[in-house]
Amino acid sequence: MQRLATWIFIRLLILLRWKRRIIFANLRHCHFPNPETLYPRIIAHICREFVLVMANRNPFPQHITARAQSLLPELRRGGILLTAHYGNWEWMGPWLRSLGIPLVASYLPLKNPLANRILKFLRNRNGSYTEDFQGRIFRIRSLLQNGSLFTFLADQDFRGSPPSLPYSFLGQFVFCNPLPERLGQIFPNSPMFFAWVERNVEEELVLDCIKLEGPTYPAFLKILEEHIRLKPDQWVGWSHRRFFSFAPGIYGNHKLTNN
Repeated sequence: MQRLATWIFIRLLILLRWKRRIIFANLRHCHFPNPETLYPRIIAHICREFVLVMANRNPFPQHITARAQSLLPELRRGGILLTAHYGNWEWMGPWLRSLGIPLVASYLPLKNPLANRILKFLRNRNGSYTEDFQGRIFRIRSLLQNGSLFTFLADQDFRGSPPSLPYSFLGQFVFCNPLPERLGQIFPNSPMFFAWVERNVEEELVLDCIKLEGPTYPAFLKILEEHIRLKPDQWVGWSHRRFFSFAPGIYGNHKLTNN
């Protein structure tokens, strides 16, 4: 049933040309070859991972890398965890919490109230761990002081204030949310990590994690870029306006949104 739902979902989105203009604009902007071939692969990945989360059932084997295993004791003591729209980040939250990690995730509410309620239900049905932290820096500080592992998606185009410094990503300049740098200044002793869940060639879900050392975003973006170049179809960020701040013209007449 899960495979059938995925197949139908893939065919429907490709037929509707869902996000095609945005995905093609991003791929061409970053000089990735063969966007016509990559587009259906990106859609297939999105559909497969979304159906898995919707069904709340993973029929595939799961593995944790030795590197991630070695970091689990540190993750259980809390800190700051960055992640990205790569692989299946939605599945990673419940997975980490099942390992005894006190994860609390920040999310940006969707503009559509019904879609937002559905997504929040899907994320929290295995135990509430997502919150809207916009403008709630003191709440984040309280979590870190009490040993929680605060996480959020750090690969989106930041259009807020104050702006961050420009960083190089996939050969282009991008702005990133300055929150990790701000938290690093407030809590200089809080460790910072980058974790992700990706699929290997055997279709297994693999959890990996590293501890970030030095300047946050250069290290984070470098590792994320390496994985995207190896498995470009697993980065869902292609469907977002990631490069809008520096190159709004590549998206044509699309209106500005948070994605």
